[in-house]
Amino acid sequence: MSSNVTVASNIIQLNLISQYLGTATGFTIVFLGVIGNFLNILTLITLGNYKHNASSLYVLVKSFFDLITLFTGVFVVTLNRGLGISSISTNFVYCKLRIPLIYITGLSSYTCLCLHSIDTCLATSNSVYWRQKSNVVTARILIIGFFFFWIGHEIPYFFFQDLVNLRCVSINAIFTQYNTYFIAFGLFTVIPISIVFIFGYFSYRHVRSQFSQDRNRPLSRLTKQMTSMAIFQVMNLLIFAFPYAILQAYSFATMNLNKSAFRQAQEQFALSFLNIFLSGLYAVRFIHLTSRNIL
Repeated sequence: MSSNVTVASNIIQLNLISQYLGTATGFTIVFLGVIGNFLNILTLITLGNYKHNASSLYVLVKSFFDLITLFTGVFVVTLNRGLGISSISTNFVYCKLRIPLIYITGLSSYTCLCLHSIDTCLATSNSVYWRQKSNVVTARILIIGFFFFWIGHEIPYFFFQDLVNLRCVSINAIFTQYNTYFIAFGLFTVIPISIVFIFGYFSYRHVRSQFSQDRNRPLSRLTKQMTSMAIFQVMNLLIFAFPYAILQAYSFATMNLNKSAFRQAQEQFALSFLNIFLSGLYAVRFIHLTSRNIL
């Protein structure tokens, strides 16, 4: 009996820690993210590099998507879980729109991140053919095309999300599995991590080749800056996304095991925190451009 009481007490304490830690982390990410993304937007618009450089355009558009995701996703979730303000989350219209908005803007942000990494790889290539593939016209087409693709991808949420006992839940088991296994684990973790790692590695090799072979085609300062940003994104993914991917893989591997109530509480604590921590990708300010060092 005393053992059960102790376990219940530990679970309650763990839930309280999760609530306080999630609230502090969530508001910190939102605060820093809003400032950082506004600085990104202000810097890039002031310099005007996005008009002729595809990588700059990807970063600029990503910053807009990040701001929307921070407000519609992280901020509202933090208010709901941390401060107990649930009037928004129990609204029927919000229930229908919340997930589509978060996923459309979030996946669009990840798309810009991946396209930026790919574009940097093309821009630093020794081949003229591949360098010509890096252009603003193509970037605009890809951004608009993927944006409408994600809108179409999220349309089912309008039909499969509903309020049940004042909780916004999925009412389709198959779509829930698709969301868990493919969207959350694939589109938000494994696929972007793989793309950014692969093309970041090739970008690094291209830049290193330029320096080692001392070619007559030096990289512009803007290209070097965008390359360093693309490589920096690898570090960001390692810090923010990789732990969440590992925990998701662990959850899938152990989902059929019999777990104690306390172990389930521990896993839920880790999942809740890393889910908010993953949002740090929307808050990282990685622009360090000034009009003096960009030619």
